[in-house]
Amino acid sequence: RIIEEPKNESWIRWTEDGTAFKFSSSEKLLAALQAAGLRAQNYHSVEKNLNDYRFNRLTDQRRKIPDTDGKLWWMFSHAMFHRDYPDQIVNIQRR
Repeated sequence: RIIEEPKNESWIRWTEDGTAFKFSSSEKLLAALQAAGLRAQNYHSVEKNLNDYRFNRLTDQRRKIPDTDGKLWWMFSHAMFHRDYPDQIVNIQRR
């Protein structure tokens, strides 16, 4: 739901093909997750949880993906997490 919120589009969104999501602010992601009721204490715990659920990190801290406006993005994907198939999310399981 955080990705779909129009107010968040400046810092989190789907990739053009909908196969991955990207975000440019780890602080805003952490705040949004906490506001949604998740007990994430820092960005590293969020990243660990993404890894535990088998999301693939497509970028790293040194090699974020630049956008056309120069903003740098972290990007993650998962075969069952797709913009056009939201009902597949129930198939994502923790390792």
